[in-house]
Amino acid sequence: GTVNGDEVSDLDEAEAEADDDEADADGDADGDAGDDNGDAEDTESGFGAINVHELALLPGFEFPTSAELGMRIRKMVSVILRSQVHLARLEEKQQRLEEKERLKEERDRQREARDRDRERDRVAASLRRSELGKKDKTEMQRHLQSYGIETDADGRRRWEQFVAATGFDRSPAALESYYGRIVEISEYVVRR
Repeated sequence: GTVNGDEVSDLDEAEAEADDDEADADGDADGDAGDDNGDAEDTESGFGAINVHELALLPGFEFPTSAELGMRIRKMVSVILRSQVHLARLEEKQQRLEEKERLKEERDRQREARDRDRERDRVAASLRRSELGKKDKTEMQRHLQSYGIETDADGRRRWEQFVAATGFDRSPAALESYYGRIVEISEYVVRR
């Protein structure tokens, strides 16, 4: 048969327009072709300004349903909430660690204060043990007046025998201290 020239040209024009539409659609998706209205494209991302209706026309693209969009939003909210809970737990843990450290420092200060008090009490008790009571002083004076005190060849006093004879439970240093005071008082009285 014969082919009508007009029909051939109409078919050729239809095919050419279809090819141009495909090229425009590909170009818009790739960012290669310009918009018909002359707007500038975003060259950094490679995507031009595409509206929802143009996306719906792209082959293989299905716009998500409202249920899918809702699910995506719920998932994003869930992730945000989980991260907030995680951050809150980390902050709470940090506060607990700081509180624990503060309590430890406070216990250490209290322990040091207790140790200082015990040491002070121990020294005070030692001084009380070294101090002679009124009865012990008179007993020591009586014993010294009656028997005196033995000394070594070096001139050191032998308090062990004195303690054994009198029954004092005082240290030799305490007895020596009181003996020194007795001697001082005696010398003062003699000089007057």
